[in-house]
Amino acid sequence: MKFIALLVVLVLVYIFYPTYNLHLKVDVFSDEYELRETNFLSLDKCRQAAAIAAKEKLHHCYKTSVWKKMFGGYTQYNPQIRENQRELSGE
Repeated sequence: MKFIALLVVLVLVYIFYPTYNLHLKVDVFSDEYELRETNFLSLDKCRQAAAIAAKEKLHHCYKTSVWKKMFGGYTQYNPQIRENQRELSGE
């Protein structure tokens, strides 16, 4: 019984514990970011990697989790995707 309880706790921690993904800005004059590294266990480690990877402070550490990856059906709004979908549908 203790083993099952321990297993349940470990699975819940794995599913809900946040990890961070490092996104660096592609160009100073554009709004695009590229994914550089994934699965940092703390925000500080993500920021340290950003300081090493980029001399300027143009980075974001996005928080994510396994739960969010499985059931997060949302995406960030991107107007270019919307315009491309309109062109393809003929609107």
